[in-house]
Amino acid sequence: MSNYQYLIKNKSLKKKDRKILIMLHGYGSNYNDLISLSDFFGDDYIYISLQANHSLDINSYCWWSLHFDVNHKIQSNFEQAKNSVENLNKFIQNGIVQKYNISNENIILLGFSQGAMLAYALSLNFYDNYKKVIGLSGKIIEEIINLGSNNKYKDHKFYCSHGLFDQTIPISSARKASKWFNKNKINHKYQEFQSQHNLSMENIEAVKNWLKNIN
Repeated sequence: MSNYQYLIKNKSLKKKDRKILIMLHGYGSNYNDLISLSDFFGDDYIYISLQANHSLDINSYCWWSLHFDVNHKIQSNFEQAKNSVENLNKFIQNGIVQKYNISNENIILLGFSQGAMLAYALSLNFYDNYKKVIGLSGKIIEEIINLGSNNKYKDHKFYCSHGLFDQTIPISSARKASKWFNKNKINHKYQEFQSQHNLSMENIEAVKNWLKNIN
């Protein structure tokens, strides 16, 4: 089992049926990137911000590497991505769920950019483990998803958002993902914001409201 470094906040939370928000950063970032969202979402959650273990530079990590194809389009290393999905699931289940005595029903995955792609794959491949996902500025990579039958996802709830002016992952990719969720009967809320490849305050407030409504 691969080990991942992580930051944790509110680990001593004693609330019954305590919920855990697992954060997955984007390509080239680190575990410090998303933990500040805890300031907006409140103290009802244990927050764990995981760090990818593929190093790019000082304080810069990725879940899998990227490369340019012959048409100069960015492509993912699918084999590395599949391994990341498998290894991260094992780590969450053995290194977090058991350690902190958390029910899978109370896990919410929150991913930004490449982290959102990873969160979607974790939820869809391991459908009993992760039924709630917040996917921010991401897309679907079908090559790393093993889709089950529709009835496997009847209890899933996704929140998906994207910036209209995103130049890193175009809005067309997010709209395509939303259509893909509809086709596969995966319950999700999709919103677009007047932003680029980042999180606006309006987007953060929308996530906060979604979290309130799924509890």
